[in-house]
Amino acid sequence: SQAARSRNDISPCYIALVIPNNTIATGRAMQAELTDIRNHLQQHAPFDELPDEALDQVAGSIEIAYFRAGEKILELGQTNTDLHYIRSGAAELYRRSGELYNRLGEGAIFGQIGLLMGRQVRFPATALEDTLIYLIPYPVFQDLFDNHDVFADFVEVEDTSRLRQADTRTGQAMTLIHL
Repeated sequence: SQAARSRNDISPCYIALVIPNNTIATGRAMQAELTDIRNHLQQHAPFDELPDEALDQVAGSIEIAYFRAGEKILELGQTNTDLHYIRSGAAELYRRSGELYNRLGEGAIFGQIGLLMGRQVRFPATALEDTLIYLIPYPVFQDLFDNHDVFADFVEVEDTSRLRQADTRTGQAMTLIHL
């Protein structure tokens, strides 16, 4: 079992870009990055229904991680310190038995069940293709969960219900394959 990654671990497949909080008004390059992150988040549930100040808080707290196709993102039982938001690429989530549970693409989140249940990974995740992940730190996740009902309701909904809602909203179905 691979040791749990922390924000201080950097390997060839894990690149962290820390965007310091409260820097939205400093520097054009930083402003452009934060605006890009914020705009992308705002296009996807549950972030699309958050107020501007909450989106700014999320964008200012994000770290960015890159995973190559086939690389493990989360391992069963490891401590999870972040909500994972897929910026680009795709990930597969697995049951404890190793059976495929779900495939997620751009704009999807995962890791929330573990964050809500003792911060332990419940569904291991692997990059299906080269994948860029926005890591939203647990304290920011918890603040959103505690203070924004739309966010809390979204992360508590079962995945199958969320998939039906996503299909209705976008007209595109995410495919769940049972092996």
